[in-house]
Amino acid sequence: MKTTTRRLHRRALFSLAPVLVVATLALAACEVTTTHTLYGGEPPASITDPDTNAVQLGVRFRPTESGTVTGIRFFKGPENTGTHVGSLWSSSGSRLASATFTGETASGWQSVTFPTPVTVTAGATYTASYHTTVGRYSATSGFFNNGPFTEGPLTAIGSVYRYGAANGFPTSSYGGANYWVDITFTRTTTVNVAPTTPGPTTTIKPATTTTPTTTAPSPTTTTPALPTPPSGCALTAAAESCWAANTGVPGWTNAQIVAGQSPLQKVTGDVTITQDGLTFANKWVEGCIAVKASNVTIQNVLVRSNHGCYGGKTAGTSALISTGANGGGGIKNLRVIDTEIDGRNTPGDTMGIGQTEYTCIRCDIHGTAKGAKADQNVTVQDSYLHDISYDGTTHTENFFYNGGAGNIIVKHNWMKANPQYSTAAVSFNNDWAGAYATVDSNYLEGNGGAGFTGGAMGKNPPNMHHIVVTNNRFSPNNSWGAAAAYGFDPNAAGNVWTNNTLASTGALIPAPRPL
Repeated sequence: MKTTTRRLHRRALFSLAPVLVVATLALAACEVTTTHTLYGGEPPASITDPDTNAVQLGVRFRPTESGTVTGIRFFKGPENTGTHVGSLWSSSGSRLASATFTGETASGWQSVTFPTPVTVTAGATYTASYHTTVGRYSATSGFFNNGPFTEGPLTAIGSVYRYGAANGFPTSSYGGANYWVDITFTRTTTVNVAPTTPGPTTTIKPATTTTPTTTAPSPTTTTPALPTPPSGCALTAAAESCWAANTGVPGWTNAQIVAGQSPLQKVTGDVTITQDGLTFANKWVEGCIAVKASNVTIQNVLVRSNHGCYGGKTAGTSALISTGANGGGGIKNLRVIDTEIDGRNTPGDTMGIGQTEYTCIRCDIHGTAKGAKADQNVTVQDSYLHDISYDGTTHTENFFYNGGAGNIIVKHNWMKANPQYSTAAVSFNNDWAGAYATVDSNYLEGNGGAGFTGGAMGKNPPNMHHIVVTNNRFSPNNSWGAAAAYGFDPNAAGNVWTNNTLASTGALIPAPRPL
């Protein structure tokens, strides 16, 4: 077996004689389903091994929590062609499920879903594998030489293989190699979330005695303090630290787990919210969040992920916090407050939040190619969108609208685009007609691009109409000229451009020319 080298409720009881005070904190239990994989979107260092023999390649793994395996994944190089079949095996070699991969791409991570999810038990060992008829698999030698690899509730013990034209249980290993076989594992956990209405009052029960009663102290909970609203932060170049300090209150430093004292409860893996009216608060999510319900509030949450989820009730768009697209199949009124979204500077066209039916207040969004994307009924306000990622292949914007029903508000934000390359800090692209938008009182720093664009792709600028751009301050740090704006048609229906100034001089910026 040749290979190539490793990279890679709370309940309080107070007793005070002669009075017994029992207090239950008003927390609501909610079931949250999370999805996990071993390797996420990470590619191997070498994607094609020279071996051309038919072979079954697998990974032995052990979940630390019971859950279900819904399918198999493997990384495919461009020469690993033909039909691939994924299987899940018990430790004794009994095949528990299998499925044939369909719709494969030329290269990259491939996934297949079993017809019926398989329940797996915490602490038991299983093998996930796929069969290739042409070899040419992806491999990294020595990956497991230092022992098992753990990601969240999953531990990979080692990779295995079995040569042969037919599918069979793989048991051989070679040089600590990793053949980049993975699973899709889901688990359902119960988390305590803050209720949307006041909880029950403390109950005081007098003791059965004639001794005079004593008043017991009320129990308290510790909740991270909300930041000062950044409405007090100026729209000047010197005020960036004010925006950084007063948005996205969780912060990476506050989220660190130190002797169990973190104010945020850590959730490892992707989160799917399906309960209408849920408040999801005080969490540190190592994964993305798919919102598939209405009237959801996400507050005081840190989201860190190198991949997105698909939210909404219909097929939509992928983002670290996703509601889908074009109404999300009926999703309404997501509120995201005092939340940090960190895309880890992952390559590709990644998105922080998007793209429909949401409000983001005092959000700190960074490390994605597009910070916030919108199509209809979206408000982004008092937020800090900065340090967006660029891998040399995609357009980048802090805020991006590319058509839809509109009703967009972008108000009092600090938008700091990528210094190497950026389309714009705020971009209203006119691939499709639409807009009905207000862009007001923002600090727009285009850096490698423009502060504002009102059209692109060579389309007809009047397609973009009813855009009101007022009271914005434009940084001089824009590679596309001091005015830092282009593609806006002041003659299109409902378009307004007033009192937009260059921050360095206070000079009024005239409405940019149409494309």
